[in-house]
Amino acid sequence: MLFVKLKTLTINDRLFRWLALGATLAIFASVVLGGMVRSAEAGLACGDWPMCLGQWLPPREPNALVNYLHRLATAIVFPLLLVSIWVNRQIGFSNPVIKKLLKVSMILLILQVFMGWVITSDRVLIYREWVSTIHMVLSLAMLGSMVAVVAFAWYRRY
Repeated sequence: MLFVKLKTLTINDRLFRWLALGATLAIFASVVLGGMVRSAEAGLACGDWPMCLGQWLPPREPNALVNYLHRLATAIVFPLLLVSIWVNRQIGFSNPVIKKLLKVSMILLILQVFMGWVITSDRVLIYREWVSTIHMVLSLAMLGSMVAVVAFAWYRRY
């Protein structure tokens, strides 16, 4: 029993695995950049949303650039996650856990974008630390759910 015949993977199976991995890496990059934004206190370097100081490209200021890169990484996550969900629906191998985790990740991403908007707005000046903490916890939950998706997708038994 040392050698087990493995079922060949279809193009959609491979595509889903790579999309899920890409989305997970983009989420990780967004979390790292979010930590840089928080530690540099650059959360308000781009005061408006979705633009940065009224421009689509940030000014050449380090804090604004870090903040903008964090937004850009998050913007990359959305299409990767959306296409991952679509490809997952097109293929039939996916177990229900993967489907639920993908839905949870999309919901958490939408909440993340909303929380980022709240942080950059002037609506929660008193509670900014709490909102920032919730933003971080949600991002780590999203990263954890996508790591589980990748683990289930890449290491499933046939």
